[in-house]
Amino acid sequence: MTVPRNGLTRLARAGRLPLLLFGLVLWVAVPAVAVWLLQHRADSVTLADPQTVYVEVQANTAAVVQEVNISLRLEGGATVLAPALTGIVEQLLVQPGQTLTSGQPLAVIGGMTRLAVNSERPFARPLAVGDKGPDVAMLHATLTSLGYSSGAGSTYSQATARGVAQLQKAVSQVPGGDTSGASFDPNWFFYLPAGEVVVATNELVLGAPAPAAGEPVLTARRSVTEATLTLEQDAGDQAPAGVEQPTGPDTSAPSPAEVTPPEADAQPVQSFTAPADAQLAVNGTPLELVEDRAHVAPASFPALLELLEPGSRTVGAQLTTAPGPGEFSVPAAAIFTSQTGNSCVLARRGTATAAERVVVVGNTFDRAVVTGDLTDDVTVAVSPPARDRTCA
Repeated sequence: MTVPRNGLTRLARAGRLPLLLFGLVLWVAVPAVAVWLLQHRADSVTLADPQTVYVEVQANTAAVVQEVNISLRLEGGATVLAPALTGIVEQLLVQPGQTLTSGQPLAVIGGMTRLAVNSERPFARPLAVGDKGPDVAMLHATLTSLGYSSGAGSTYSQATARGVAQLQKAVSQVPGGDTSGASFDPNWFFYLPAGEVVVATNELVLGAPAPAAGEPVLTARRSVTEATLTLEQDAGDQAPAGVEQPTGPDTSAPSPAEVTPPEADAQPVQSFTAPADAQLAVNGTPLELVEDRAHVAPASFPALLELLEPGSRTVGAQLTTAPGPGEFSVPAAAIFTSQTGNSCVLARRGTATAAERVVVVGNTFDRAVVTGDLTDDVTVAVSPPARDRTCA
């Protein structure tokens, strides 16, 4: 506000100039003092240390659930290739999901029922009376396995011809066909790389021309050859949480079209031996263990394959055991991992507190089951502060 000089003279004569100056001083000083007071008070404020909550250790009386992994050794899905076929695909006799065994009809193509046959190797040439060689001996073994007459040794005899005639009559879709002096056609068979496979895909198309020789016809699902209990984590899989490593001794199922290469070069895993009274299950599905308690029984392999995630080689499982002596129940949040990798708790005995090592053996709901130098009169800290998280 601008006051003309003659106005100031009139204010001074009226005695109001000191009052105006006092107001201006207050207008500037009061905010400055308020800011100073707030800053001083903020500098003097300190936060109280958070209070650590301690709870009692309890003797465990509930069943203990331990998270483990089942490491699988897998065989890749076999591929069935077409022999030299002619004609039309007239009937499909095997569908995805079905089990295909040696000697089982696979399809009707070109007026013949073609069989899937597991032999030492694929048959590569037609055979007739007088032919000799290891493939003739292989034919004798195949005829015998299919329930037909056969010769002996490695020479194609009249006895061999009789068995081949029986086979030809069984697979031929043309009534009254000539089977005298029968010769063997290797294209009656699809070579099956294993004695039994579960079909994943069938590439044959009803009504389509027969596939060319060497074209893939079927793929098989991968199969489990070994299933080992372990606490290790597979690459890309998550290890069981809160469990220490011991120092001693294919939908959620894989996609039917997925074919995994053989894993003969897979690295061995450290096996884990289940307690004698432990029950193994995966999401409620019970699994059998063999006598050594470190491997899953073959009878449970199909269930494991159904539970296996695509691209993985491990299945997470649970071992359930009855409560044992020396086991204590503590809040899961009371356990921390030291810099040396040990599982520890901050224990208080009377007025003394110290970090102590424990071994996590399992869990019950939101509590962990541990063993260690604990008693039921000890209390442990829940989420102990970082400064106290050190133990040997």
